[in-house]
Amino acid sequence: MKNNELKIFLHNMENFYVFMDKYNNENLTEISEEIWQSFGSSLYGNKPLEKILNLAATIKHHDPDLIMLTEVGGEESLENFNRYFLNSSYHVATLPSNSNRGIDLGYLIKKTLPLSSKISSYKDTPLMFLYPHELKRKKLTAANSHRFSRDVLRLDLKQNDNIQVIFLLVHLKSKLDHEKNDPDGRMRRRAELNTLIELYLKIKKQHPTVPIIIGGDFNGNASIQGTEREFAAIYQKTGLRDICELMGSTHRTTFQYFDDKGQELAMQLDYLFIEAGEDLNYQFTEGGVLNFMDYRGTHLPTATNLVQKQQNPSDHYPVFAKLILKRK
Repeated sequence: MKNNELKIFLHNMENFYVFMDKYNNENLTEISEEIWQSFGSSLYGNKPLEKILNLAATIKHHDPDLIMLTEVGGEESLENFNRYFLNSSYHVATLPSNSNRGIDLGYLIKKTLPLSSKISSYKDTPLMFLYPHELKRKKLTAANSHRFSRDVLRLDLKQNDNIQVIFLLVHLKSKLDHEKNDPDGRMRRRAELNTLIELYLKIKKQHPTVPIIIGGDFNGNASIQGTEREFAAIYQKTGLRDICELMGSTHRTTFQYFDDKGQELAMQLDYLFIEAGEDLNYQFTEGGVLNFMDYRGTHLPTATNLVQKQQNPSDHYPVFAKLILKRK
């Protein structure tokens, strides 16, 4: 961190399992995919090696101080990624979430960052929500309420025991509805978003001068333009704004969907939110959606079809921002 500048990188890593309990110092840039997959004993297969190498190259190129990650396959995966692909440049901070797929949330904190850190979880916070068919059978209570699909993973960065920045990392309910109780997952996602905002407002009241950044995969359009209804509380109850909006970025696509005819639906699902205003003790100087690099040093273009998308290191593009903490 130079001149009180904090470089932030946010990314959904897409099923990021990196298990290497059978690894024996093989050269990771020369082995086959078959050998790579043989390094792990987990029921989950490793993410393809070339994709991991390209993710590492992208991170190294931008050299962030703080990395916020979703769809991480637990602490072991993140530790392996940091050690074998990022030269152990970061401290790993993650906790088990409520995910039934083993895809958790996690942070990587640059070891050269002159700040200490504290991590905490809100995964057991009741949403005060039951589905309509459940309410027909029982009364809603804090004890039987649903919880977050994954978590709200909080990270405090401190200097001399004084909190300098607070991060809230989220991965809200997806649009999948396997049990056919919640079309597009909207009811559950709205309950999770509303609880997230309640947590944010409580923390803001406790720390009114500390910048609080909410980031993660929201699984819907939470931007100020065309906001999907489950995200209304962001703009009704807070002054939070997305980094892409604040920076006037025209490239906001973090996820692409290609239909059977090859037609693209471009969406922003991943966000960095912060309160905006000239009287605050911080400011963003840069921010937006990034393309990937490959480990050979080539910049990868935005995908224009499904094949190109599938070759990307992840099905989401990362978001990058620079935050200046003004001297007090």
